[in-house]
Amino acid sequence: MTIEQLFGTLQQSIVDIWQAHLKADKHSTHVVLDEYYKDMPELIDTLIENYMGRYGKVLSYENTLNVGSFTSPAEYLSALRNLVGEFRSKITASELQSDIDAILSFIDSTVYKLRELCNESEVEFTLELGAGTPNQRLVESCKGCKKDKEEECELAGKKKKHLKDRFDKEEECEMKVKEDRLSLKDYLMSL
Repeated sequence: MTIEQLFGTLQQSIVDIWQAHLKADKHSTHVVLDEYYKDMPELIDTLIENYMGRYGKVLSYENTLNVGSFTSPAEYLSALRNLVGEFRSKITASELQSDIDAILSFIDSTVYKLRELCNESEVEFTLELGAGTPNQRLVESCKGCKKDKEEECELAGKKKKHLKDRFDKEEECEMKVKEDRLSLKDYLMSL
């Protein structure tokens, strides 16, 4: 990989992730990708300017990663991370290695968020936004899944546990709290 390819691939990653951000079907994925395409340009710009300050202008850029060959943003960013990591060993200037390390760290953080945080609580997040009872929102969040009485459903190609029992308990707790409030109000009124 040449420096032109590194810079071009990094720059293209911003556009590719921005487009993935616009296509995201999960709010958490949308937010994580939003962070990437908003914050990564500064890290890339710093690396390129520092490199050109030390070695001279780079006039052409070439992308080496085809985003279409990856099944997810996390997979794409992992491949990008590998390319950047391989190139780091070719750079001997410690300040440029630091710039590359900042980029690698940011990619690692983004991949972590996509893999570990975007899949958790996505159903819960969807439910909090919906109208109706928790169980109605649960069924809506499963995007048409009619298995509201079963423990698992298909959601985005993965098995997700229904939260029906939890919401049944929450409804019971809400009713109990309302009853307790009424009891307390009656008690206070009787004083």
